[in-house]
Amino acid sequence: MTEQAVNFDLQDKIYRLIQENPDWRQYLEEMVQYEDDHYRDEYYAGWEWKTVHTSPGSINRMISAGIVDFNESRSSRRSSYYSLRSREDTRSALQLGETDDTAEGGPQFDADGLFEMVIGHDRVKQLLRFSLKAERPVHVLLHGPVATAKSLLLEDIGRLPGAQMYLGSTTTKSGLVQMMINYKPTYLVIDEIDKMPTEDRQPLLSLMASGKVYRLQSGRNDQVSMQTRVFAGANDVGKVDPPIFSRFVKIAIPAYSHQEFVETAKWVLTRQQGLGPDMALLVANMVSQHTLDIRQAVYVARMAKGHPTRVKDIVDALWPQASGRVTPLRK
Repeated sequence: MTEQAVNFDLQDKIYRLIQENPDWRQYLEEMVQYEDDHYRDEYYAGWEWKTVHTSPGSINRMISAGIVDFNESRSSRRSSYYSLRSREDTRSALQLGETDDTAEGGPQFDADGLFEMVIGHDRVKQLLRFSLKAERPVHVLLHGPVATAKSLLLEDIGRLPGAQMYLGSTTTKSGLVQMMINYKPTYLVIDEIDKMPTEDRQPLLSLMASGKVYRLQSGRNDQVSMQTRVFAGANDVGKVDPPIFSRFVKIAIPAYSHQEFVETAKWVLTRQQGLGPDMALLVANMVSQHTLDIRQAVYVARMAKGHPTRVKDIVDALWPQASGRVTPLRK
């Protein structure tokens, strides 16, 4: 058989559906096993619903969800045959679910909707999910040029229960130590860690190396242990001192393509800024002609205040070198 490309989005969909429908696990396991055993048979047509001990209703729901296909050309009036959309992706999703169910030390969280605001970057999102669910802490550094998805990904982690999120340029050593001892966060998220002064990053070194945080106060040396996972973002990894840098799993985030930017900006503007889909698409398309920075699309949308005619005026005023003129802004 031809090797099939890994589909992380499909794996994630199957994983979520298993969480929502626990009885599907047994059905899907039987489907995978049946296809493993029979797909090389000379007259293999697929499997029937009763073969995998499920029901027509469940099969129809799986077809609607896009994880099972109806083999119309192989079916007849008397028999209906089906197959998994991807046996290997289904197998991977089942294994991921088993890891989550049996992990003793890993934190538990609802994965539904995590990273849905980020278009593309499927491999990055899957690596982040694996690190979030690892039994013992895995620290991750997202790095890449300005205006990629780093901040969007980190913001989603920052919304998880037990998370504390900070901006590197405004975080101090004493404040970081005080926060960690007081809250013992499950997830510590620091965007723009490359903008932190070296001395202010020092508490992270002991935390990531040994799981301990130290505080010298009033002649006492307090030592606190915690299972905190550090997730950070940086534009310039050269500014992160080597001892800390070496303790991260490094994940490079490539710049958005034009289409990815438009889709992501539209999602952010509709879901976070309350714009209608047409207005969001207008802003995304206009801004994409000059920059692929999601923040700029948000700022243009806020200034336009729902007026489509104002969008072009604002864009022309922000990037006059592109339009060749400075447009008087309409009131």
